[in-house]
Amino acid sequence: MIEFEVTDNIFFEALARAEELGKLKRSIRKGEGNIVGFIGEIAVQNFLRGAKKSNTFDYDLLLKNGQTVDVKSKMRAVKPKDYYDCSIADYYLQKCDWYVFCSILNDKKNPEFYPKGWILGFKSKDGIISEGSRVKKGDFDSDNNFTAHTDGYSIPISKLDTDYERLTT
Repeated sequence: MIEFEVTDNIFFEALARAEELGKLKRSIRKGEGNIVGFIGEIAVQNFLRGAKKSNTFDYDLLLKNGQTVDVKSKMRAVKPKDYYDCSIADYYLQKCDWYVFCSILNDKKNPEFYPKGWILGFKSKDGIISEGSRVKKGDFDSDNNFTAHTDGYSIPISKLDTDYERLTT
Protein backbone atom coordinates (compact mmCIF):
# COMPACT_ATOMS: atom_id res chain seq x y z
CA MET A 1 0.00 0.00 0.00
CA ILE A 2 1.52 3.28 -1.09
CA GLU A 3 0.44 6.37 0.85
CA PHE A 4 0.39 9.76 -0.87
CA GLU A 5 -0.46 13.29 0.16
CA VAL A 6 -3.26 15.03 -1.68
CA THR A 7 -1.39 18.24 -2.44
CA ASP A 8 -3.09 21.46 -3.49
CA ASN A 9 -1.94 20.77 -7.07
CA ILE A 10 -3.58 17.33 -7.07
CA PHE A 11 -6.75 18.63 -5.44
CA PHE A 12 -7.27 21.61 -7.75
CA GLU A 13 -6.47 19.59 -10.88
CA ALA A 14 -8.96 16.91 -9.74
CA LEU A 15 -11.56 19.59 -9.01
CA ALA A 16 -11.14 21.11 -12.48
CA ARG A 17 -11.43 17.70 -14.15
CA ALA A 18 -14.51 16.84 -12.08
CA GLU A 19 -16.24 20.09 -12.98
CA GLU A 20 -15.43 19.56 -16.67
CA LEU A 21 -16.79 16.00 -16.58
CA GLY A 22 -20.07 16.78 -14.82
CA LYS A 23 -22.43 13.98 -13.79
CA LEU A 24 -22.03 10.63 -15.54
CA LYS A 25 -25.16 8.77 -16.64
CA ARG A 26 -24.65 5.74 -14.37
CA SER A 27 -22.97 7.55 -11.50
CA ILE A 28 -23.80 5.85 -8.19
CA ARG A 29 -23.12 9.08 -6.27
CA LYS A 30 -24.64 11.39 -8.91
CA GLY A 31 -21.28 12.93 -9.78
CA GLU A 32 -20.21 13.64 -6.20
CA GLY A 33 -17.47 10.99 -6.38
CA ASN A 34 -15.81 12.48 -9.46
CA ILE A 35 -13.24 14.47 -7.49
CA VAL A 36 -12.24 11.33 -5.55
CA GLY A 37 -11.87 9.44 -8.82
CA PHE A 38 -9.68 12.12 -10.32
CA ILE A 39 -7.51 12.37 -7.20
CA GLY A 40 -6.81 8.66 -7.61
CA GLU A 41 -6.09 8.99 -11.34
CA ILE A 42 -3.67 11.87 -10.84
CA ALA A 43 -1.86 10.09 -7.98
CA VAL A 44 -1.47 6.89 -10.02
CA GLN A 45 -0.30 8.86 -13.06
CA ASN A 46 2.32 10.59 -10.89
CA PHE A 47 3.39 7.25 -9.39
CA LEU A 48 3.62 5.42 -12.72
CA ARG A 49 6.07 7.87 -14.25
CA GLY A 50 5.59 8.32 -17.94
CA ALA A 51 1.90 7.31 -17.88
CA LYS A 52 -0.23 9.57 -20.06
CA LYS A 53 -3.73 10.73 -19.25
CA SER A 54 -6.23 9.24 -21.70
CA ASN A 55 -9.69 9.40 -20.09
CA THR A 56 -11.41 7.25 -22.68
CA PHE A 57 -14.43 5.18 -21.67
CA ASP A 58 -12.21 2.10 -21.50
CA TYR A 59 -9.18 3.41 -19.60
CA ASP A 60 -7.68 6.42 -17.82
CA LEU A 61 -3.95 6.03 -18.44
CA LEU A 62 -1.71 4.82 -21.24
CA LEU A 63 1.61 3.41 -20.03
CA LYS A 64 4.96 3.75 -21.81
CA ASN A 65 4.81 0.03 -22.66
CA GLY A 66 1.45 0.48 -24.46
CA GLN A 67 -0.65 -1.14 -21.74
CA THR A 68 -3.76 0.59 -20.44
CA VAL A 69 -4.89 1.28 -16.88
CA ASP A 70 -8.27 2.18 -15.45
CA VAL A 71 -8.11 3.67 -11.94
CA LYS A 72 -10.87 2.89 -9.45
CA SER A 73 -11.03 5.02 -6.31
CA LYS A 74 -13.14 4.86 -3.16
CA MET A 75 -13.55 7.50 -0.51
CA ARG A 76 -12.78 6.16 2.96
CA ALA A 77 -13.19 7.51 6.49
CA VAL A 78 -10.17 5.56 7.75
CA LYS A 79 -6.94 4.06 6.44
CA PRO A 80 -7.90 0.92 4.50
CA LYS A 81 -7.17 -2.51 5.95
CA ASP A 82 -6.08 -5.54 3.90
CA TYR A 83 -9.51 -7.19 4.19
CA TYR A 84 -11.38 -4.15 2.81
CA ASP A 85 -12.82 -4.72 -0.64
CA CYS A 86 -12.18 -3.00 -3.93
CA SER A 87 -15.13 -3.23 -6.27
CA ILE A 88 -16.11 -2.73 -9.88
CA ALA A 89 -19.65 -2.52 -11.24
CA ASP A 90 -20.34 -4.76 -14.23
CA TYR A 91 -20.79 -1.78 -16.53
CA TYR A 92 -17.30 -0.52 -15.61
CA LEU A 93 -15.53 -3.76 -16.60
CA GLN A 94 -13.84 -2.16 -19.58
CA LYS A 95 -11.31 -3.05 -22.23
CA CYS A 96 -8.17 -2.23 -20.34
CA ASP A 97 -5.13 -4.23 -19.32
CA TRP A 98 -5.10 -3.32 -15.64
CA TYR A 99 -7.22 -1.83 -12.89
CA VAL A 100 -5.38 0.11 -10.20
CA PHE A 101 -7.30 0.66 -6.97
CA CYS A 102 -7.02 3.68 -4.66
CA SER A 103 -8.57 4.80 -1.40
CA ILE A 104 -8.89 8.50 -0.67
CA LEU A 105 -9.28 9.67 2.93
CA ASN A 106 -12.13 12.08 3.57
CA ASP A 107 -11.99 14.24 6.67
CA LYS A 108 -15.47 14.00 8.23
CA LYS A 109 -14.98 17.31 10.04
CA ASN A 110 -14.26 19.01 6.73
CA PRO A 111 -15.99 16.99 3.96
CA GLU A 112 -14.34 18.98 1.18
CA PHE A 113 -10.87 18.05 2.45
CA TYR A 114 -8.97 14.97 1.29
CA PRO A 115 -5.63 14.95 3.17
CA LYS A 116 -4.16 11.72 1.79
CA GLY A 117 -4.78 8.56 -0.12
CA TRP A 118 -3.36 5.14 -0.86
CA ILE A 119 -2.55 3.27 -4.03
CA LEU A 120 -3.68 -0.19 -2.96
CA GLY A 121 -2.58 -2.42 -5.81
CA PHE A 122 -3.67 -3.62 -9.22
CA LYS A 123 -5.29 -6.55 -10.98
CA SER A 124 -6.29 -7.57 -14.50
CA LYS A 125 -9.96 -7.89 -15.44
CA ASP A 126 -9.60 -11.69 -15.60
CA GLY A 127 -7.90 -11.67 -12.20
CA ILE A 128 -10.75 -9.70 -10.65
CA ILE A 129 -13.31 -12.12 -12.06
CA SER A 130 -11.38 -15.29 -11.13
CA GLU A 131 -10.04 -14.23 -7.72
CA GLY A 132 -12.77 -11.83 -6.63
CA SER A 133 -16.34 -12.40 -5.50
CA ARG A 134 -19.49 -11.87 -7.50
CA VAL A 135 -21.84 -9.39 -5.85
CA LYS A 136 -25.41 -8.57 -6.73
CA LYS A 137 -27.20 -5.29 -6.15
CA GLY A 138 -28.47 -5.27 -2.56
CA ASP A 139 -25.95 -7.83 -1.24
CA PHE A 140 -24.71 -6.85 2.23
CA ASP A 141 -21.07 -7.43 3.16
CA SER A 142 -20.88 -7.53 6.96
CA ASP A 143 -17.04 -7.50 6.98
CA ASN A 144 -17.05 -4.11 5.26
CA ASN A 145 -20.49 -2.89 6.42
CA PHE A 146 -21.43 -2.21 2.80
CA THR A 147 -24.49 -2.84 0.63
CA ALA A 148 -23.76 -3.23 -3.08
CA HIS A 149 -25.35 -0.51 -5.22
CA THR A 150 -25.11 -2.57 -8.41
CA ASP A 151 -24.05 -5.96 -9.78
CA GLY A 152 -20.30 -6.41 -10.07
CA TYR A 153 -17.21 -7.91 -8.50
CA SER A 154 -15.26 -7.22 -5.34
CA ILE A 155 -11.81 -8.31 -4.32
CA PRO A 156 -10.01 -7.77 -1.01
CA ILE A 157 -6.98 -5.50 -0.98
CA SER A 158 -4.90 -8.46 0.19
CA LYS A 159 -5.45 -10.18 -3.19
CA LEU A 160 -4.21 -7.23 -5.28
CA ASP A 161 -0.84 -7.29 -7.01
CA THR A 162 1.79 -4.81 -5.84
CA ASP A 163 4.73 -5.61 -8.13
CA TYR A 164 4.47 -2.34 -10.05
CA GLU A 165 7.44 -3.33 -12.24
CA ARG A 166 4.88 -5.36 -14.24
CA LEU A 167 3.13 -2.12 -15.15
CA THR A 168 6.18 -0.04 -15.94
CA THR A 169 8.37 -2.40 -18.00
